[in-house]
Amino acid sequence: MSVNFSAALCYISQNKLTKKQVAEKLKSKEKFKVFCDVNISELDLSDMDFQDVIFTNVTMEKTVFKNADLCSAKFYHCYVSNADFTEADLSSAEFFYGSVMHSDFERATLDTAEFNSVTFWDNKVKNANLKGAFFVRTDLADCSFDNSNLEGANLSTAGFDYTRFCGANCRNACFTYETQNDYADFKDADITDAVMIKCETILVAEAIKTQEDNNDDQK
Repeated sequence: MSVNFSAALCYISQNKLTKKQVAEKLKSKEKFKVFCDVNISELDLSDMDFQDVIFTNVTMEKTVFKNADLCSAKFYHCYVSNADFTEADLSSAEFFYGSVMHSDFERATLDTAEFNSVTFWDNKVKNANLKGAFFVRTDLADCSFDNSNLEGANLSTAGFDYTRFCGANCRNACFTYETQNDYADFKDADITDAVMIKCETILVAEAIKTQEDNNDDQK
């Protein structure tokens, strides 16, 4: 894995906002609330309403969004690192380009969320709801989706590298990829009717065997 540090240079001149300034922006009468070219790092924005808000080229380092409403929020070219989205509602949220790393999405709601061309590394997405979520050209290296609901999720062309789906509900999910995945752990995952093209890993085979054993036990 390698990071494009040149892309980070654009964040140097960003205006650093306070929590009060963020709250005032959200309360404004603007039809479209847009945060553009700003830095909201290290702010505790828990329980705040960001529904339909657009974030463009925003830096979010150690930003706390616990239990925040980010339903249908848009994240374009954002840099997110060590952020806390625990129990946040990100239903139908969109992440395009940019990066999301070392962040916590445990118990978050991400159903029908879309991640397109995002560097999504080393994130904890455990016990989360990702039903119908869409990941395309997104690198999921070192992420954990353990015990999460990925039913019907589309991970077409997503990259796996030490990615964990242990105990996850992957029913009807799509895990097709153009090249063989390096390493993905599906131990104890429910992969009933999942599409797994070119995912020829030992652990995928183990998940299939586990599923067959479970089916035999139910007979």
